[in-house]
Amino acid sequence: MVYENLMNLQKNLDKFLKRAILIYLSIYLSIYKFLLPAVVTLPGLFAFTLITARAATGNVSNEAELRAAVANTGNGDVILSNNIGTLTTQLLIERNLILDLNGYTLTIDLPAATGASSNGLVIPAGGVTLTVMDSSSPSTGALTVSNGAANASSTGYGAAINTSAGTLIIQSGTVTATSYSEGAAIGGGAEQAGGNLTISGGKVIANASGSGAAIGGGAESATGRPGGNITISGGMVTAASSGLGAGIGGSGANGTGGAGGTVNITGGEVTATVISGGAAIGGGCGVDTTGGAGGTINITGPALPSGISA
Repeated sequence: MVYENLMNLQKNLDKFLKRAILIYLSIYLSIYKFLLPAVVTLPGLFAFTLITARAATGNVSNEAELRAAVANTGNGDVILSNNIGTLTTQLLIERNLILDLNGYTLTIDLPAATGASSNGLVIPAGGVTLTVMDSSSPSTGALTVSNGAANASSTGYGAAINTSAGTLIIQSGTVTATSYSEGAAIGGGAEQAGGNLTISGGKVIANASGSGAAIGGGAESATGRPGGNITISGGMVTAASSGLGAGIGGSGANGTGGAGGTVNITGGEVTATVISGGAAIGGGCGVDTTGGAGGTINITGPALPSGISA
């Protein structure tokens, strides 16, 4: 009799635990999306698949929703559910998040007067990381950022995508950035180093026609700024400078050009070109004195960059 009572107690306990776990999982799954499976086994009871998540997510369909989602008060990752743009003022990414283009477009185009004292998209200080991806298949999502300023009004301005104090990771989708002043297309604003950029996939097009690098440092009149830390392991990358800056690396300057920073290329297809005095990958042009130091450039893997020249 005692044995039978214990067995009944065990069965009832099993049912209770299963029901409690299922209730917990239903709550868990109602909060999280983009799920990755992992098998969890409870000894003596049963095995089930526990779903772990990237983060809570939110769909955005217009500029107001987007700005609210990327603010400090936002939550989780951000998924476009409509084409958004054209934004004509700076978009500030205030917290760590993944921006999923989801097959849609986000366009930021700053007129000259606005861009002189701001940037198109900014990843601020404090270790903020923005990851750009596109979950659509085939990938059709695109982030396009342009800063139309001919001259930055002061330090930190004039870039299309300013990464000087944060980290930008591009995993998929198409990212196009264009600058015309001291700010880089992707990298530092005027008088700023390039910050941290990692490209593992997608298509990246960066064009600079001022003193800033296409990808890398922002310009300063006396001494250019370095390219920062740039890692490319996949995707198609085109960086073109028709000004004093490098294609990938340091900015130009009236005095000494900016150093190339640290550039690691282990994969992908990379095309870096210049028209003026900067290096395709390396230092920026110094008009009155010397060009910037080449920096640390490591190129390995089966696909070497094309269009590399000093």
